[in-house]
Amino acid sequence: MCEKNLAQQILQDIDILNTQGLDRINPVKNNELIQQYNCGNSPYAEEIIAWLRGEYTFDPACLTG
Repeated sequence: MCEKNLAQQILQDIDILNTQGLDRINPVKNNELIQQYNCGNSPYAEEIIAWLRGEYTFDPACLTG
């Protein structure tokens, strides 16, 4: 699922990725999504995987520094 199919897959998952948000995706679905986007050569898929792994968690402390 790389490049051409990636856009189609994102469109299929947009509700989960955008509306539900990371904190409301159950762990099983989260792992399924990580495997699904793990095609190894797409920077776009790598960004989605990083987000699913919690690498972009917002820290409110950055607003009070």
